[in-house]
Amino acid sequence: MITEEKSEICLFQKGHVSLLLVSNIHKMIHHKSEEKRTRYSNMDIGYVSQNIYLYCSANNLSTCACGLINFDRLNEILDSENTGKKAMLVHPVSIGKDYDNEPNK
Repeated sequence: MITEEKSEICLFQKGHVSLLLVSNIHKMIHHKSEEKRTRYSNMDIGYVSQNIYLYCSANNLSTCACGLINFDRLNEILDSENTGKKAMLVHPVSIGKDYDNEPNK
């Protein structure tokens, strides 16, 4: 897939796993204006980001929503112009510092 190209972007090297949150504008057919599609895709990304935080917190994982990345390069990799897919946010995820290999009690 595009893993090799994404690995050039340093943020993807920080965590054990990096989650790239992508919005597909072409699938938002019920919103006619670009402004509404942008507004709702931003809200949806916020909901997903919050769920990532909640999951990580509950499972002793560390994460941080990162917006200071090269979105232009990511959108180029995603072929955003043709696919409608737009990189919105990245969440590197790592094992928490207090991880002891035991499930939550």
